[in-house]
Amino acid sequence: MTDNTTRWHWYPANTKEGVTDFLNDVMKKGIVVDISDVLFGNPFYIEIDDKIITQDLLVTLGEIKFLNSHVDLNKITSIVEVGAGYGRTAYGILKKYPHIKYNIVDIEPALSVARYHLNNAFPDNDIRYLTPDECGEIQNVDLWFSISAFAEFDAEQIMGYVKHIDRTSKYFYITDRRIYHSVNISQYFSSWTRLTSEKSQVTNGMLDEIYLILKK
Repeated sequence: MTDNTTRWHWYPANTKEGVTDFLNDVMKKGIVVDISDVLFGNPFYIEIDDKIITQDLLVTLGEIKFLNSHVDLNKITSIVEVGAGYGRTAYGILKKYPHIKYNIVDIEPALSVARYHLNNAFPDNDIRYLTPDECGEIQNVDLWFSISAFAEFDAEQIMGYVKHIDRTSKYFYITDRRIYHSVNISQYFSSWTRLTSEKSQVTNGMLDEIYLILKK
């Protein structure tokens, strides 16, 4: 544990004891901790069986469990993540599924932070880092997703991403706090088939949704 943490934490996982309590809670929900985090960003953490366990790792494993209940990540070969931050979810997915070709779309300085973190964690993985203006370079992929990013976009930005997702992807996964949306983002997904819509098991107030993109 460190007092100069630069990762964002919510109560009660902002102490060593809080991480332990969070771990006990997520394990009751069937989430298996089978990978270790790294100490990038000086997170609060505990160590069990030589694994570094953090709030971010547990949230990521919960998101992966949810995704796997509807989309088999063993069969997913390519992903585009919009708004990856420092690479929290990308790290967990690539740790468990190193075969996946990963693309990150974000703005600076987040894009450079993710590049530094992930290139150090996976030096042999050819992760692609793109700005929003470079989305036109993306071709056929299996899955696009966004975690806590779409709430920051206006209607024009959402429609821009929807067009790229519709053009290139099979699935779209979104988890966000809908209460903060200035627009009803679900209206922009009306041409897709919603496979599920559920409250997040690991993050209070978040809604998890997965869509199937039907090609015309």
